[in-house]
Amino acid sequence: MKPVTFPPAVTGDSGERLLTVREVADVLGLGPRTVRDYVARGELSGRLIRGLWRFGRKDIEGFLAMPPKCNAMEAVE
Repeated sequence: MKPVTFPPAVTGDSGERLLTVREVADVLGLGPRTVRDYVARGELSGRLIRGLWRFGRKDIEGFLAMPPKCNAMEAVE
């Protein structure tokens, strides 16, 4: 797995760099909709700030550390 590079981003109250959905999608090589789906399923943590999702480095590293979930359709085949 190649190292993850984090772009410059907005900072939160604690001074932590926060990324947008699109920036996280770029970092992970996914589409923005897929990132939102992971958030909706609780697989990717983040925080809503004024109605927009923002993600810290720990959110992304936690997501990458999780084992991949098995796709139910793949298990049937």
